[in-house]
Amino acid sequence: MRPEPKPVRRPPNDLRVERVLLASEAVIDRDRNGYSDTIPVRVQLFGDQNIYPTSVFAPGEFIFTLFDQAGEQRVQWRVPADVVARRREMVLGLATHRFLLDVRAGISDEMPAQRFALRARFEDERGGAAGTIQDLELVLGR
Repeated sequence: MRPEPKPVRRPPNDLRVERVLLASEAVIDRDRNGYSDTIPVRVQLFGDQNIYPTSVFAPGEFIFTLFDQAGEQRVQWRVPADVVARRREMVLGLATHRFLLDVRAGISDEMPAQRFALRARFEDERGGAAGTIQDLELVLGR
C-alpha cells in the first residue's frame, strides 16, 4: 500500500532570495535569417536551503546581461515585476520563470558564431538582490 502523500510546505514569507539558477535550451532563429537571435531561458530562485530546500516565487524583477568574450556588456534586458509574475510556472515541481531574450534588442544577430556569457540578477521588492553563481555560456551567430 502506498503511503499518503505529505502536503508540500510553503516557503516562509520572509525568505530572502540568495541564489539564481539560470538554464537555457538551444538558441532560436526566430526571424529565420539563418542566425540565432533568441535565448530561451528558465530561471529558478532559491533562498537559504536550510530554511526552504526548493525553488520559490518572489515578487521582484530580473535583469539579464549578455557579455562577449572580452567581458564587455553587449545587451541588457530588464523584466519588470508584473511581467515576472506572469511568467511563473511549475516545472517538475519546481518554481520556474520562463523568458525569451531577443539579442536584437541590442546587437545584430548577423555575426559569425561566437561565445557569450549570460548572467541574471533578481531584485526583490524589499531591496534585496541575488545573482547567478555561474554565467551561462552560449554561442550566438552562425
